[in-house]
Amino acid sequence: MTGSSMPPSRHIPGARVVVVPGGAVEQIAAGLDRALGAHRFRVVPTHGVEGLVRFYRRGSAAGDVLIGGSGLGAFTRTLGPLLSVRGGVVLHAESMADGRIRLTAALVFGDDSIPDVTKALDAIIREAAARGTPIDDQGWIRAVDVPSSSPANPKTAAALGLR
Repeated sequence: MTGSSMPPSRHIPGARVVVVPGGAVEQIAAGLDRALGAHRFRVVPTHGVEGLVRFYRRGSAAGDVLIGGSGLGAFTRTLGPLLSVRGGVVLHAESMADGRIRLTAALVFGDDSIPDVTKALDAIIREAAARGTPIDDQGWIRAVDVPSSSPANPKTAAALGLR
Protein backbone atom coordinates (compact mmCIF):
# COMPACT_ATOMS: atom_id res chain seq x y z
CA MET A 1 0.00 0.00 0.00
CA THR A 2 2.44 2.62 -1.16
CA GLY A 3 0.97 5.99 -2.03
CA SER A 4 1.87 9.33 -3.43
CA SER A 5 3.64 12.17 -1.67
CA MET A 6 0.65 14.37 -2.57
CA PRO A 7 -2.99 13.96 -1.50
CA PRO A 8 -5.19 12.37 -4.18
CA SER A 9 -7.09 15.59 -4.95
CA ARG A 10 -8.70 18.61 -3.39
CA HIS A 11 -11.99 16.83 -4.11
CA ILE A 12 -11.24 13.20 -3.19
CA PRO A 13 -10.85 12.26 0.49
CA GLY A 14 -7.40 10.88 1.17
CA ALA A 15 -5.64 8.69 3.69
CA ARG A 16 -2.09 9.20 4.93
CA VAL A 17 -0.18 6.02 5.74
CA VAL A 18 2.97 5.91 7.87
CA VAL A 19 4.85 3.14 9.64
CA VAL A 20 6.27 4.03 13.07
CA PRO A 21 7.74 2.30 16.13
CA GLY A 22 5.06 1.13 18.57
CA GLY A 23 6.04 3.77 21.11
CA ALA A 24 5.31 6.59 18.67
CA VAL A 25 1.58 5.90 18.26
CA GLU A 26 0.46 8.05 21.19
CA GLN A 27 2.87 10.82 20.16
CA ILE A 28 1.31 10.90 16.68
CA ALA A 29 -2.21 10.73 18.14
CA ALA A 30 -1.51 13.60 20.56
CA GLY A 31 -0.12 15.64 17.67
CA LEU A 32 -3.26 14.96 15.65
CA ASP A 33 -5.38 15.97 18.63
CA ARG A 34 -3.70 19.39 18.48
CA ALA A 35 -3.50 19.73 14.69
CA LEU A 36 -7.08 18.66 14.00
CA GLY A 37 -8.30 20.50 17.10
CA ALA A 38 -7.01 23.71 15.51
CA HIS A 39 -9.52 23.02 12.71
CA ARG A 40 -12.34 22.41 15.24
CA PHE A 41 -12.29 18.61 15.12
CA ARG A 42 -12.84 16.92 18.46
CA VAL A 43 -12.06 13.42 19.65
CA VAL A 44 -15.21 11.31 19.90
CA PRO A 45 -15.08 8.39 22.35
CA THR A 46 -15.50 5.00 20.70
CA HIS A 47 -15.34 1.50 22.08
CA GLY A 48 -14.85 -1.97 20.70
CA VAL A 49 -13.41 -1.13 17.26
CA GLU A 50 -10.22 -3.12 16.78
CA GLY A 51 -7.20 -0.98 15.99
CA LEU A 52 -9.08 2.32 16.25
CA VAL A 53 -6.78 4.83 17.95
CA ARG A 54 -8.97 7.93 17.53
CA PHE A 55 -12.10 9.14 15.78
CA TYR A 56 -12.34 12.88 15.19
CA ARG A 57 -15.51 14.69 14.13
CA ARG A 58 -16.58 18.25 13.51
CA GLY A 59 -19.52 20.15 12.12
CA SER A 60 -23.20 19.64 11.58
CA ALA A 61 -25.77 19.42 8.83
CA ALA A 62 -26.65 23.06 9.60
CA GLY A 63 -23.01 24.05 9.05
CA ASP A 64 -22.96 22.16 5.74
CA VAL A 65 -26.08 23.99 4.56
CA LEU A 66 -25.13 27.45 5.82
CA ILE A 67 -21.47 27.38 4.79
CA GLY A 68 -21.62 25.07 1.77
CA GLY A 69 -24.96 26.19 0.42
CA SER A 70 -24.33 29.91 0.71
CA GLY A 71 -21.02 30.08 -1.08
CA LEU A 72 -19.16 30.88 2.14
CA GLY A 73 -17.25 27.62 1.67
CA ALA A 74 -15.04 29.43 -0.82
CA PHE A 75 -13.76 31.58 2.07
CA THR A 76 -14.13 29.53 5.26
CA ARG A 77 -15.07 26.10 6.57
CA THR A 78 -16.00 27.35 10.04
CA LEU A 79 -18.10 30.18 11.44
CA GLY A 80 -17.48 30.81 15.07
CA PRO A 81 -16.78 28.07 17.59
CA LEU A 82 -19.88 25.96 16.92
CA LEU A 83 -20.62 26.06 13.21
CA SER A 84 -18.42 24.05 10.83
CA VAL A 85 -18.79 21.89 7.77
CA ARG A 86 -18.97 18.21 8.65
CA GLY A 87 -15.94 15.97 8.64
CA GLY A 88 -14.75 12.75 10.22
CA VAL A 89 -11.21 11.40 10.52
CA VAL A 90 -10.20 7.92 11.64
CA LEU A 91 -6.74 7.06 12.99
CA HIS A 92 -6.21 3.30 12.73
CA ALA A 93 -3.22 1.25 13.95
CA GLU A 94 -2.21 -2.11 12.57
CA SER A 95 0.65 -4.17 14.05
CA MET A 96 3.26 -5.41 11.62
CA ALA A 97 5.36 -8.57 11.88
CA ASP A 98 8.53 -6.57 12.67
CA GLY A 99 6.91 -4.89 15.71
CA ARG A 100 6.30 -1.56 14.01
CA ILE A 101 2.83 -0.06 13.61
CA ARG A 102 1.17 0.99 10.35
CA LEU A 103 -0.92 4.09 11.07
CA THR A 104 -3.61 5.14 8.64
CA ALA A 105 -5.32 8.48 9.10
CA ALA A 106 -8.24 8.93 6.72
CA LEU A 107 -11.01 11.41 6.09
CA VAL A 108 -14.02 9.08 6.15
CA PHE A 109 -16.68 11.72 5.47
CA GLY A 110 -16.93 15.44 4.76
CA ASP A 111 -15.34 16.31 1.45
CA ASP A 112 -15.40 20.02 2.35
CA SER A 113 -12.91 19.22 5.14
CA ILE A 114 -10.23 17.90 2.75
CA PRO A 115 -7.97 21.02 2.85
CA ASP A 116 -7.99 21.24 6.66
CA VAL A 117 -7.34 17.52 7.16
CA THR A 118 -4.57 17.48 4.54
CA LYS A 119 -2.79 20.39 6.24
CA ALA A 120 -3.13 18.81 9.69
CA LEU A 121 -1.84 15.38 8.63
CA ASP A 122 1.10 16.79 6.68
CA ALA A 123 2.05 19.04 9.61
CA ILE A 124 2.02 16.31 12.23
CA ILE A 125 4.12 13.94 10.12
CA ARG A 126 6.70 16.70 9.52
CA GLU A 127 6.66 17.57 13.23
CA ALA A 128 7.18 13.96 14.36
CA ALA A 129 10.03 13.46 11.86
CA ALA A 130 11.67 16.72 13.00
CA ARG A 131 11.61 15.42 16.60
CA GLY A 132 13.54 12.34 15.44
CA THR A 133 10.71 9.81 15.31
CA PRO A 134 11.64 7.17 12.72
CA ILE A 135 8.87 7.39 10.14
CA ASP A 136 8.44 5.30 7.03
CA ASP A 137 6.10 7.65 5.17
CA GLN A 138 4.13 5.57 2.70
CA GLY A 139 2.34 8.64 1.39
CA TRP A 140 -1.22 9.39 0.40
CA ILE A 141 -3.82 7.08 -1.07
CA ARG A 142 -7.51 7.58 -1.76
CA ALA A 143 -9.51 6.84 1.38
CA VAL A 144 -11.69 4.40 -0.58
CA ASP A 145 -8.53 2.38 -1.35
CA VAL A 146 -7.87 1.67 2.34
CA PRO A 147 -8.57 -2.05 2.89
CA SER A 148 -12.20 -2.69 3.83
CA SER A 149 -11.04 -4.49 6.98
CA SER A 150 -9.91 -1.12 8.38
CA PRO A 151 -12.19 1.40 10.07
CA ALA A 152 -10.22 4.01 8.06
CA ASN A 153 -12.12 2.86 4.96
CA PRO A 154 -15.13 5.20 4.54
CA LYS A 155 -17.67 2.39 3.95
CA THR A 156 -16.38 0.41 6.93
CA ALA A 157 -16.42 3.54 9.10
CA ALA A 158 -20.06 4.18 8.15
CA ALA A 159 -20.98 0.55 8.89
CA LEU A 160 -19.34 0.90 12.32
CA GLY A 161 -21.36 4.06 13.03
CA LEU A 162 -18.37 6.41 12.81
CA ARG A 163 -20.43 9.36 11.59
